[in-house]
Amino acid sequence: MIYLFQIITVLLTLCCSSTLGWTAERFPFLGEVTSDKVSIRAGFNVNFERLDIVPKGTSLIVLDTNYDWYKVQLPASAKAYVRVDYVKVVSDKVGQISADRLNIRAGRGVNFSAIGQLNKGAYVRLVSKFDDWFQIEPVEGLYGWISKDFLKVKSYSVPSLAELGLTPVTPGSPEAVAEAPAVASGTTFTGAVTVNGVIEAVPAGIALKNIQYQFTTDENAVYYLKIDPAVVKNFTHKAVRLEGDLVTNAPESLPHSVLLVKKFTLVP
Repeated sequence: MIYLFQIITVLLTLCCSSTLGWTAERFPFLGEVTSDKVSIRAGFNVNFERLDIVPKGTSLIVLDTNYDWYKVQLPASAKAYVRVDYVKVVSDKVGQISADRLNIRAGRGVNFSAIGQLNKGAYVRLVSKFDDWFQIEPVEGLYGWISKDFLKVKSYSVPSLAELGLTPVTPGSPEAVAEAPAVASGTTFTGAVTVNGVIEAVPAGIALKNIQYQFTTDENAVYYLKIDPAVVKNFTHKAVRLEGDLVTNAPESLPHSVLLVKKFTLVP
């Protein structure tokens, strides 16, 4: 009789669960903010740093849960910081992580919460600089937490980050392309050149007026580069695709041709 009662209890429990629609949460999913001015925090507690305040209707990718909080991919408007020591500046808008595996922080200091990590070589958009810290635009892998009270399931079809305004930076992105300075008057050119190779400093002992860098192509041809050193200094020893024009009135005594750089782009 006792066993029969236990069996009936189990069956009733299963029936009730089915009737009430109890189901395990599935991740990831696309969530929608249900209230205005909702905080996204660096942890699953109101005592953690506020990373963003989002309006009603905002769509967020939900990655996981902990107690009464959802873990979400940070939107582009959220705050994230990294020390300038660990970023190579590619252009005025783009940086590249130079540390092997770097914590990204919720504020300007190592005492702030880590909101994710980025690997060496990852590209980030630079928002602003404060002392020894860059504020960067969040990328994939940087996350925050939002109370379940203010988020509902919108869809289990998760859009790409680009669709949510988080287009990743790649070596070929326009932001990662450095433009050459204006052409000096009196310089003449012949033949456009587009080549892949590596930018290097002119070897010690070779004195060239207004030329500090040279370019070795994948076929081992060498060009001296006419370009602003401030533009190119962060690209030395990196593989790039270079576009420019040959300078025709360069001194004939030079062992290599001179190339006025119009544009160069990092290549994978």
